[in-house]
Amino acid sequence: MEQKIIRSLENIAREAKSCDTATLERDVKELRAILKQVSSSPLLSQLDQELDIWEKKISVIANEPAGRQGMAKHAHHWTEIIKKAG
Repeated sequence: MEQKIIRSLENIAREAKSCDTATLERDVKELRAILKQVSSSPLLSQLDQELDIWEKKISVIANEPAGRQGMAKHAHHWTEIIKKAG
């Protein structure tokens, strides 16, 4: 399951950079669904909270280059955290 989470975060980072908003929104929803399938650790709960914010503000994030860059950076950051925790 860890690999699915990492792959999803990598997809989000890539989509944030390309600004494909529909695909980005779908990827965030898919990752949240994956997180609901796994046991909830404090770390994954924190990730889900951040994804919830992203999901609610996706249109604002996607319209600003700084927002897209920040989202990609946070997705990479979470990828590293999940890898280290694994």
